[in-house]
Amino acid sequence: TCTQHVGGLQVCQFHEPERRDFLVTCTQPMNSNVFHLVAPWIEHHRRIGMERFYLYAEHLGLEKHVAPFLKSNISEIRMWMDPRKNSYWPITFRPLSQVAAMNDCVYRLMDHAKWIAFFDVDEWFHPFKHATLPQFFQPFTDKDVGAVQVWTWYFSHRAKDDGAEMLLSSNYKRESSVTDRRRSKNIIQAQKVQIISVHKVMFGARTEPLSEHDLRLNHYRAGYGKSSLTVDDDGMHQYEPSLISSLQRYYSRTVPG
Repeated sequence: TCTQHVGGLQVCQFHEPERRDFLVTCTQPMNSNVFHLVAPWIEHHRRIGMERFYLYAEHLGLEKHVAPFLKSNISEIRMWMDPRKNSYWPITFRPLSQVAAMNDCVYRLMDHAKWIAFFDVDEWFHPFKHATLPQFFQPFTDKDVGAVQVWTWYFSHRAKDDGAEMLLSSNYKRESSVTDRRRSKNIIQAQKVQIISVHKVMFGARTEPLSEHDLRLNHYRAGYGKSSLTVDDDGMHQYEPSLISSLQRYYSRTVPG
């Protein structure tokens, strides 16, 4: 709506549509070599309660991989320039671009999402205690909690790259010991965090850890593993048949897995 003020100055007020999702995610800026992994990643997390996916991309072409999700309005692509490619940018440390995108997400969505998860397309949530992700965060909602911390377990295979595999859980194993898994990611309560980094809240309310036996984040890292990759990803296999079926309906083609 616009009003005419004294002196001919026109003042317009724009109202964004009212939408408040409970749980959304923003990716780190992606390049084209991981675009083929995005659709299964979206579908898996959509099925366990993630409501919207904000996909930060450094290269064009992602839209053809996620067209059904764009059409249904559960995904949005945001083009993001890696500042290292600017000749005036003196720092070549990649996580700075990732951290900048994460904080861009926080400030864009603080009034439109209750919780924001930050994790990558080679990381898949594996819930144990509850069937859906919102159930884990509901007890902390509207309390003085800035973030919920989820531990990462590393899975790998001995290949040097991801190849064409779309369902990462089908071909990855982990070591019997998980003592090297001491990394974590955070799901933040958007209005209680001011600054976020890759693995921690820099400024905001306190962080509450979740037990890795309740919820964990499987990180599928090609070429990361050692010689003793013996433990199969059994828990995630339960999701694969329905996930493949959904993707086949979306794309009318066979999904490798």
